Amino acid sequence: MSPDEAMPSGERRGPDGASAENTENTENGGPAGADAERVDSTVRSATGRRARGSLETEIVDILAQSGGALSPAQVRARLPGSIPLSYSTVVTILTRLHAKGLVTRHRDGRAYRYAAGDPAAAAARRMTRLLDDQADHRVALAHFLAALSPGDEALLRSLITESDE
Repeated sequence: MSPDEAMPSGERRGPDGASAENTENTENGGPAGADAERVDSTVRSATGRRARGSLETEIVDILAQSGGALSPAQVRARLPGSIPLSYSTVVTILTRLHAKGLVTRHRDGRAYRYAAGDPAAAAARRMTRLLDDQADHRVALAHFLAALSPGDEALLRSLITESDE
């Protein structure tokens, strides 16, 4: 296969035959590129890949710190690290975060702008989905209540009383 041919996965090879996505430098075993020292070792595993969920976390953090809605290009520009992500990768992650309820989005011309969502509302949606997966809600809620700290149990009881009024 020639260096410029697309691989079956859509991956492209560089002139040296290595994957364009390859982050390893075979001469020194470390990440390739002049900025290799800046790669956050806590985010990358020994294989050079990000830890599961770390990119989503980075993007949510960027949106939360921005104080407003950002375009995918603005999010991409603020991502740390020496290995730039493609625009489509950032859009895919933002779309998935939106589907999970972790970010909000609104139209801005032909594109979307994204903002950090309400983490408490996202947690409530996850809890509701988990409860919906249970055949017997009473048993699941009883276990949930038993696992709460006394303070959280009192707060939950207070919230239930307030919602009944």
